[in-house]
Amino acid sequence: MTAVPPLALLRVAPPFVRRKSVGVAAIVLILALAGLFGYLAAERFGMRELRAEAQHRLDLLASAIDADVTRVTHIPGVLSLNADILELLRLPSAESGERGKRSEQRRVVNR
Repeated sequence: MTAVPPLALLRVAPPFVRRKSVGVAAIVLILALAGLFGYLAAERFGMRELRAEAQHRLDLLASAIDADVTRVTHIPGVLSLNADILELLRLPSAESGERGKRSEQRRVVNR
């Protein structure tokens, strides 16, 4: 068995192999940067779309709540015109029969 001289292990690659490996490294770096910038652009675009969609949903919910509040705004005024309801509010310990009658009146008003 022959011994390998220590300097033979440190042999330098030929210039064309070094150029080729530098070119491959440059291509890999360019692809990595392109992927990174593509990811960042897609994320920014996606967040913009998500904000627009959330704003649209918020507007829909706000208009639904506004419609519900508007639908029941007249109820206190209508109830204040009814003397029976005012009497029930003044004397809350009224008979259960009267309370049922007043509850029925409120149900009719709420419709």
